[in-house]
Amino acid sequence: MSEIKKTSGIIIRKIPFSDSSLILTLYSREYGKLSLIQKGALRQGKNKIGSKIDTLNHIEAVIYYKTDRDIQLIKEVELVNYFPSIKGNLEKLKYCSAIAELLNFFIMENYENEELFQGTLKILSRFENSSTDDESELFIRYLLFFIRHTGFEINFKKCGICNNDIGDDFEIIDFNFEKGFICNDCSQNSFHSFQFSKELFKIITCLNSKKEIYSTKELNNIIKFLEQYLRYHVPEFSGLKSLKMF
Repeated sequence: MSEIKKTSGIIIRKIPFSDSSLILTLYSREYGKLSLIQKGALRQGKNKIGSKIDTLNHIEAVIYYKTDRDIQLIKEVELVNYFPSIKGNLEKLKYCSAIAELLNFFIMENYENEELFQGTLKILSRFENSSTDDESELFIRYLLFFIRHTGFEINFKKCGICNNDIGDDFEIIDFNFEKGFICNDCSQNSFHSFQFSKELFKIITCLNSKKEIYSTKELNNIIKFLEQYLRYHVPEFSGLKSLKMF
């Protein structure tokens, strides 16, 4: 028997189903990723709920929930925030759509993570209220946060082979997707997947530790590196399509 439950969530995907319905993927606070169906959502002029159901919207949903059912049925929806500034700015939309992609691909059904959920809402709010050209920096901060909370955390302080402090006595530092950052001593006999200049290493370290920095040089290279890092650990992941569509 179905139970009536209420949940807060971010719509990360929607696809048409039949002539009038939508299937949504909701990243929710209480249940992690959920598949939901909203019947009649595409009937223009007859169902105001359709305007509440859009990708990236933050909603409160009342659902008929049944544990052994793959797709839950929506009973009611209330719109909390539709992030108009994000949807009116291509750069913001590009990065926030990539966030939705990450959640849709990596998060398992019914995987609850309160900190990841709250962090995702926080970064969407920061994108919404951002008035400067710092979209790529915000995205990298979220990507490092996401990597940390999905079990792929990068150690920026210790060598992945000898476990000694990396220090700062280098001009180039190697990174191996399996081992992590590699100190100068170990790099002579090790394979590297990526090389960081001292400046690029400083930037990604500052972004990871949440210190304020103002240089945006090499931010695109950091995004590409983090994409490659995820692809190495999850071969089925083919990269973030949203970053190439806008």
